[in-house]
Amino acid sequence: MKQEAQIIETDVLVVGGGSAALWAAIRAKDFCPRVTLADKGMVASSGVSPLIHIVNAPLNEEEQRLSLQEIVERSTYLCDQKQVSILMRELGDRFRDMEKMGVPFERDAAGKLVLEKRLGQKNHYCAFVNGREMSQVMRRHALDKGVQLVERVMVVDLLTSDGRHPTRGRVTGALGLNTVTGDLFVFRAKAVILGTGLIGSKYYVSYTNGLTGDGQAMAFRAGADVVGHEYGQMSMFNIWERKFNTGGQAEYMRAGARILNSMGENIAEKYSPDKKASSFDRNTLSVMAAKEVYEGRGPIRFDLTHLNDGDMAQLRRVLPSAMKAFEEEGIDLQRKPVECTPYHTYFHAAGVKVGLNSEASLTGLYAAGSTTGGTGTTASGGLSQAHCFVSGYRAGEAAGRLAMEVPQGDVREEQVKELSRETFSPLERVKGPRPEDIYTAINRVSLPLGMSFFKHEKRMKTTLQEIARVRDEELPRIKADDVHGLVKANEARNFVPLTEIYYCCSLERKESRCGQYREDYPYRDDVEWLKWIVARREEKGMALRYEPVPLDSYPFRPAQRLKIPVPIPVSPPAG
Repeated sequence: MKQEAQIIETDVLVVGGGSAALWAAIRAKDFCPRVTLADKGMVASSGVSPLIHIVNAPLNEEEQRLSLQEIVERSTYLCDQKQVSILMRELGDRFRDMEKMGVPFERDAAGKLVLEKRLGQKNHYCAFVNGREMSQVMRRHALDKGVQLVERVMVVDLLTSDGRHPTRGRVTGALGLNTVTGDLFVFRAKAVILGTGLIGSKYYVSYTNGLTGDGQAMAFRAGADVVGHEYGQMSMFNIWERKFNTGGQAEYMRAGARILNSMGENIAEKYSPDKKASSFDRNTLSVMAAKEVYEGRGPIRFDLTHLNDGDMAQLRRVLPSAMKAFEEEGIDLQRKPVECTPYHTYFHAAGVKVGLNSEASLTGLYAAGSTTGGTGTTASGGLSQAHCFVSGYRAGEAAGRLAMEVPQGDVREEQVKELSRETFSPLERVKGPRPEDIYTAINRVSLPLGMSFFKHEKRMKTTLQEIARVRDEELPRIKADDVHGLVKANEARNFVPLTEIYYCCSLERKESRCGQYREDYPYRDDVEWLKWIVARREEKGMALRYEPVPLDSYPFRPAQRLKIPVPIPVSPPAG
């Protein structure tokens, strides 16, 4: 490892390698000559974007109105309707731009987009695209425009004009760590865009193992507002036969899957008037499955044994990665039911609070795609990608314009030294907990169903006590044997505060809504809780504040403000 940092001067630094980051870099290059895209993996080969197969399709004006209304209702009126409206209006332009680049959205013989309505969506249609091909096309386009790619470099912290965290100044660059050599990078930038993707927990079963909330955590450390973290854990139903993690439940349900508890009961028949699993969205289905396990009727199995060869061919077409995973594990979905485990994961909705042009609360900082929080636009995979396209484009334009108006910001040498010491200190320790020990300690008190799906004030306070202990006693002693371990140690440094924010906000929101279920508050409270919880790091620690959802300025609002009982009541297990 080099003792002296490699300095990169740029107008706009984009952090990440997926569709939001690529769009941000491509658009920023229209306004300024120097745009750098840094990713801890290989640009266009890491994260979720290469794994997608659908994206919400452009809509006409009437469809936009209906789709907006549906998203608002699905978010239970918590989404930012102005941001969703922008998404609807501008998505068609991004589709046309991407097709000019050469992105191969699937079309029929007549040249029309192949569209399909998604499970649980009344007014949305999705187009088909190979995520790997899309990502590689965008990568080539970025290179052709002159974007500088800096790969295998994990950006670990933001640099600020006053050299402080939290800052009272502006963001002026970032510090990076080469994930192969361990070399230090210092990026000097007029604007920084965070497009690092989702927040992921290290369950060692995840197919997106590199999504560790790097952008959200470094923004929080620098003092930026973050929002939506009580919904930062999404109910999932993805661990198959306790061996691997992959999605596809929506497609299996569309195909007619039966979902059975340990007694052989079809759980859809217990909760759905029409006796179909396809009556539920994935989040509700996950809660149903978790309820069965929580009340002692697990494990849960997907039964697709009645599907014919044509059904399976369709699944292989729309879920190529998932079906390949089953084949590699020797699992024949037509032969016997397969176990599927419900769990909570950091996924959607939590992230940096941004304005309509993807600007964060700190001057010079922007965020795009799933690094942002609170918009309600990441409720499904197809919609999430659409959000990446539109917000990435907007972030790139806003940052590019700012970079042409302001001088290069100061980088404080003392801050670089201080952050470097914190980044590399795990290599200097002879003994101490390893990154996996940190994850294990946190997961032990956050993954059980009574700590994740079904929360209670008493249990959450116990969880927060353990998180604080790990933060204060274990994390400062974390040890790494090599550069690979050093990267994992810095990922753990992100994981712990993000988990703490999640439980603090979950404890604060005294109701059950969307992915947040409170045993002690088993109702959605539109009287008191149509508001966002915003977290910010301050000198004395984390501060929370409320921001009422500005429904009076939005086109859609609830007819009445009521307390609405949750649709799936839960009976905690005895003891």
